[in-house]
Amino acid sequence: MVQDGIRVRFRVAGDAGGQVCFEPTGMCYDLADGEHVSALLDEAQVRALEVTYWAGGISVWVRGNFTTFDQNGNELHQLWGG
Repeated sequence: MVQDGIRVRFRVAGDAGGQVCFEPTGMCYDLADGEHVSALLDEAQVRALEVTYWAGGISVWVRGNFTTFDQNGNELHQLWGG
């Protein structure tokens, strides 16, 4: 896992919240309006990020290992992005 890196924040635009899904793991987070989730990534992962917008959320494709955090900075999951 990345110990030091770039923390990238994701939130769903609009006023109804929605889902942020990390692929290819399939881990999804349901967010209320104004909430966000972040991922700690290294520089190569940030350069290779793929983000797809869809009605009610976003899909984020990440290569390699990474950790997700809630908006308070608490660790949620350690994920493998393939």
